[in-house]
Amino acid sequence: MGDTIKTDMSVDDMLELAQLGPQIDLSNVKQLVIKPPLVYGHKRADGAAIQLPVWDKINPAIAEPVFHTAGHGADGTPAPPTPTPTMSPAQVQERQT
Repeated sequence: MGDTIKTDMSVDDMLELAQLGPQIDLSNVKQLVIKPPLVYGHKRADGAAIQLPVWDKINPAIAEPVFHTAGHGADGTPAPPTPTPTMSPAQVQERQT
């Protein structure tokens, strides 16, 4: 996998990080799968099938308290995530032509 991963971490940093793995309390690990209805299928002009985000459904899902730790904001509340805007299907198609 060395040819498929690019990082600026040193090997020592990677080993140090790997040693933290066993200390993770898996009962506190939370996950969110970004799948329909949080995304919808779109077929590009070149025939590729892709998934595009539905931000009005994703934003509330990632704003849930499960993804925040108290104390991040100035008032003690977590700061909301800042999603990266994506292109509309029309914009995607324009770039393909």
